[in-house]
Amino acid sequence: MENSIAFERATTLERTTFRSIREGREHTVMILGGSYAAIQIAHRLLKYARMYVQNLKVVMVWWSRILGSSMTSVSALATLQFPNPSFFEAVMRPSREAPALTRQQNTHLYWNMASVRAIIPGQTKDDDLFGNIARGFAQYATDSFVHIIGSVEGVDPNTKTVWIDYAPRHSLEVEIERGGGTGAVERHELKYDHLILCTGTRSTDPDMPWKNLGSTDETREQLHITQRKVEKAKHIVVAGGGATGVEVAAELAFEYAKASGDKRKEIVLATRGAHVLSGDSMSSKVEKELAKLGVKLMTNSTVEGKEFKDNKTYLTLRNGKTIETDLLLPTTGLIPNSEYLPERYKNSQGYVTVDEYFRVVGAPSVWAVGDIVSIPRASFVHTEKHATGVALNVENALRKKDPVRVKSMAVDPLAIALGRKRGAGRAGKVSLPSYAVYWAKGRNLGMSRMPSYLNGAPW
Repeated sequence: MENSIAFERATTLERTTFRSIREGREHTVMILGGSYAAIQIAHRLLKYARMYVQNLKVVMVWWSRILGSSMTSVSALATLQFPNPSFFEAVMRPSREAPALTRQQNTHLYWNMASVRAIIPGQTKDDDLFGNIARGFAQYATDSFVHIIGSVEGVDPNTKTVWIDYAPRHSLEVEIERGGGTGAVERHELKYDHLILCTGTRSTDPDMPWKNLGSTDETREQLHITQRKVEKAKHIVVAGGGATGVEVAAELAFEYAKASGDKRKEIVLATRGAHVLSGDSMSSKVEKELAKLGVKLMTNSTVEGKEFKDNKTYLTLRNGKTIETDLLLPTTGLIPNSEYLPERYKNSQGYVTVDEYFRVVGAPSVWAVGDIVSIPRASFVHTEKHATGVALNVENALRKKDPVRVKSMAVDPLAIALGRKRGAGRAGKVSLPSYAVYWAKGRNLGMSRMPSYLNGAPW
């Protein structure tokens, strides 16, 4: 009886909280995505823009997974997370019914840049990789921030509308209490004043934990599965000579290539070009470091097929050769999470096109930042810089001020962790010493920054 009363009260609060957004009683900035750029922008707006803009509400929408949704790879279960327990999730009048809900939720930031080390058993803890998003926003007024976990099914910049598949948290809790695993999902229409796209990219191979998967639980479980595969394998092929592939191979070799006894593993890095890192100025240096670690480098060797037989994986290379291995770890290929956006706002690869202010071309009140725009390339440091500019421009727009050109880094930096003791990098054309890259990145791959990132301390 008490639970029923609690759910009824919560539902009443749900339906009144977002009604103000639907009826335009607040200045609503909606952020799609919940990773590095989205969290930074949300904190900046709540700390600074809110001082000048009355009734500012920041709504962050992040994905989980809904079975049967139109977005098979990236769509979501829907519920809401609130930093203050007294502030319940908000539900709007559903525009139509949507698919049945699974019990998978995307509630945490995944510090995926450390995934290259996390695949090695015992090197990281889950708490160092996954941080609760909502808790970091508890410092702000409860009516200023809402974190929706839902599937973005469409965006119409002309009417400033976003369609989200959403399941009331309390109906899901009732189902769980009754022993069920699903709850009803509704589709809702959300209005915004400004929309910021931070939905990033996903790996072409859905079994690899280099990027966030359909839910926090799914990402964590896939990471654990990969750890178990790494532990059992004696021969591992890393496919892809980009930054991720190089770092994965280096981490594996540091741990296993020169180990003694049963712990020893052979690590192979296969790259399609003549050099790793697409022939970057530091390619030769990196290749020498990989050789010291014990990595066997195979150049001009694209993996074009694989066959699993008798507990072995047989890889077919572009040159016709076949390799027998215990484990293949592909690191190539990214797909932009932009299916919800009309085609006219994207290029032929699916990346969002933006102007010098990082406004989406043809959609003046929509902004985009991070890997989804890939300008100048996918990079944490570039994303941090661009997110600062986008947050300022959205604040300027809310204050009826002109936007400013979003600047990239003065030089294009590249830092590669080469195991747990060395690194290689450059700032533009200037080479960086190994110890500097190790100190800046290789020590813990940024994991020590996650708590402050979540609570907004750097900004």
